[in-house]
Amino acid sequence: MVDEITPTKEELPEIMERFTSLNNELLDAKRELVKRNIELDRLQQELQAKNLTLKNLNEELEMHVSNRTKQLSLALNEIDDFAYSMSHDLRTPLRGIDGYSSMLMEDYKDKLDEQAIRYLRSIRNDAQRLGIVLDALNGLCKVSSKDIALVQTDLSEMAEQIANQQIAIFPDRKIEFVVQPGMMDLCDRDLMHTALTNLFANAIKFSKQEENAKVQFGMASNEGCRTYFVKDNGIGFNMDYVNKLFHNFQRLHHYNDFEGIGIGLATVRRVIVKHGGSIHAESAPGNGATFFFTLACN
Repeated sequence: MVDEITPTKEELPEIMERFTSLNNELLDAKRELVKRNIELDRLQQELQAKNLTLKNLNEELEMHVSNRTKQLSLALNEIDDFAYSMSHDLRTPLRGIDGYSSMLMEDYKDKLDEQAIRYLRSIRNDAQRLGIVLDALNGLCKVSSKDIALVQTDLSEMAEQIANQQIAIFPDRKIEFVVQPGMMDLCDRDLMHTALTNLFANAIKFSKQEENAKVQFGMASNEGCRTYFVKDNGIGFNMDYVNKLFHNFQRLHHYNDFEGIGIGLATVRRVIVKHGGSIHAESAPGNGATFFFTLACN
């Protein structure tokens, strides 16, 4: 057994004082705890109120974004419908302008002077160019309205086929295509065929001043996401104007220097965006251009 220790009469006042001090400290701690609990309750109420406010703001924002998205979608559909209708409604009168101008030049060439012939030739050229614009608009509308159908696709094989088609269009030019083998990805075949055709045609067009044009199509992995590139050794462009590249009818070079209407890259961008990817370009004057794009990371 442990011997009981009985304080002496002289020790009792000190013990009582210590007990009183400890009891007071305990009471002070208890009061402090109560105060902190009250403060914690107040902070919790404020947090709940702020969370409620944030929730309401998020719901309002989601509703606002949803409404704006619907409005934007409707506006884009209306624009595409208008462009589609315009491309069809104007086709017939354009053919008439081109055809009648041709007949005038042929049937009345003995009665028309050289200046009149030049005017008619200009009318025909403009009518034909507008016809090309309408065809491009029609193609752009089809890209926008097409439902995307994703299938596993051999992009290397597709690229080789498109490259051979492009080389056949320019039999008098020396064009080398370098396609990385084994590139497979999930995509819409028709849309990707359109995108690659436009990218290859763009590369060939702006490499026409090169005696030996070279176009490369390859892939690199960036943080687990495949990044494709189409690179040429053509004239290149100033990066100060890169933001104009993917907008309709925007051109960085004069039509007399390089044919085209400035809608091919806009079409490419729509295809890539429909796949959930992104596209950008890097270039410098005289050093060719490289277009990088991703599809949705799979």
